[in-house]
Amino acid sequence: MTAPPPVWLRGPIAGIQPILQPVAHALVQVAEETPIVVAALSPDQIWARPGGAASIGFHLAHLAGSLDRLFT
Repeated sequence: MTAPPPVWLRGPIAGIQPILQPVAHALVQVAEETPIVVAALSPDQIWARPGGAASIGFHLAHLAGSLDRLFT
């Protein structure tokens, strides 16, 4: 199975103004890739804090919350 081309190579996203296309493409790309990457990780890996750094789980929750605030 081959991966689909990057979102930005698939053409404009309907209903999005041209100036906002790069942002829309980036959001769609993240929405497509994140579940694939996270599915390969165990809960311990998702919540690990190597060297005291914020965990992947924290960043995923932060991403969702930040986007919710930006779009509200």
